[in-house]
Amino acid sequence: MGSIYRFTYDTEFISKIVKNDPSLSAIILEKFKHYFAAPPSFTYTDLEELVEKSAGFWFIPWLIIYTTSDKHNLVRHNLNYDADYVREWLKNSPEPKYYDACHDKFLVSDVKECTSGKRVDMRRGSSYYKPTENGVYVNLMDKYKRNVIAGPSGSAVSTYQLLFNILKICTGNEDKVMLLLCLIGDYYPIHHSIEEILILYPDEAGLEPYDLSTEPLSYIKNLVDKYLSSKKGEISPVIS
Repeated sequence: MGSIYRFTYDTEFISKIVKNDPSLSAIILEKFKHYFAAPPSFTYTDLEELVEKSAGFWFIPWLIIYTTSDKHNLVRHNLNYDADYVREWLKNSPEPKYYDACHDKFLVSDVKECTSGKRVDMRRGSSYYKPTENGVYVNLMDKYKRNVIAGPSGSAVSTYQLLFNILKICTGNEDKVMLLLCLIGDYYPIHHSIEEILILYPDEAGLEPYDLSTEPLSYIKNLVDKYLSSKKGEISPVIS
């Protein structure tokens, strides 16, 4: 999964896919005209030229994220990056925080570089985003005794969007649950807690709602039992 992550914000990659997908480019052009009052004569070629000469590097993915979905999660309404209530983007990161994979029982078997006495550092998600101290998000997580690392996982939404809505290589509930398991395996416990993934992913994927009163592993087990029962023998535990 880590190799997929960078493609979720690769503007050139995503823009080429959109350009060659008439349905996607038509939707994006329609949304751009609506939000920016561009005239009917404005074409997708005009949009490409405008983006090319304008400041910023993420405009086409930005349009897709914030204008093309009827989902009601924090990411789709651009609420996930509010430094007053949720979390702050550390553009100029302070001292990076690292996780020693070789001294964690959950990770050591997956890191082949680990040998006796060796340290393998993995950069924590909290080096990029800092949940707001005494903010609404942190206090809510504390109320239900849920784990906080870097805030709700916008990357989970971006990855779902890339595979299901842009590349269109995944479909159906089975793929949705398999992707969720992959995201947890990739992000936990370095970049996000399981709860931080579940706050956003089920809504984005159209799966059963998750709320913080539910134990994360119970919720995941129910999904696996419902949608992946025929594959149980093929799936290794996400977490022991």
